[in-house]
Amino acid sequence: MFQQLWAVIDGSKKVGPVPESSLSNLREMAADLRVCCEALELDAAIERIEIHLDLWPKTAKYETLSVQLRVLCETIEGQLHRRQFAFIPLDKAKLIEKIPIDWRLVLEKFSRAQTDIQAATECYALDCNTAAVFHSMRIAEHGLRALAWRLGLRQIGKQKYPLEYAEWGAILNALRGKLNALQQSPGRNNRKAEETKFYADASSHANYLNEIWRKEVSHARGPYNAPEALNALTRTRQFMELLAQRMKERPIGR
Repeated sequence: MFQQLWAVIDGSKKVGPVPESSLSNLREMAADLRVCCEALELDAAIERIEIHLDLWPKTAKYETLSVQLRVLCETIEGQLHRRQFAFIPLDKAKLIEKIPIDWRLVLEKFSRAQTDIQAATECYALDCNTAAVFHSMRIAEHGLRALAWRLGLRQIGKQKYPLEYAEWGAILNALRGKLNALQQSPGRNNRKAEETKFYADASSHANYLNEIWRKEVSHARGPYNAPEALNALTRTRQFMELLAQRMKERPIGR
């Protein structure tokens, strides 16, 4: 951006008045630069830009502008030295960019999981692997409770906790009971076979997520590395895509 500003006045090689067309471009670029500085909280640079915008009327000289731009550049560089930035490798950055594509079916049916989908992917991209696993399990929880709701479970366990507040283990136990009842119910036909297979596959996915990741990450039993985090995120997406083929998230507040 600063190089573009500098190019407007030809790198300060000229002297004399600056054409109005160049000044107009300069003011537009400075306004764009101010937005960038605001995002990075470069307060001194913002103040300097505001001063320059007031000092750039319809007439200005090359030699004056060159000094002002040099001071602005030094101000920005000085403040940037006190900022920290995280680098995201290209392959991981693509995962963030492709969230609307890779998670399309899930987002269509489980829109309330969007925040955790974004967080899990970004945490993985930033090498915050344990956090990525944590958010992956929060994604899966949207599916687990929707699955329980679909099977008619409203209160869980002997204490009859509302589904909203029941723990994973209690919900999974209740799901097993429902699945067994479905398998043992009278009648044999294609519809029952398909439903039984679907619920069995979904319950198996949920149990796997619970045993491999959810229990561990919930009780701080150790950190996760990048392959483990990616595996958790991938398996969670597979679980949610399976559910999204036949169902959607449960109503809010139920």
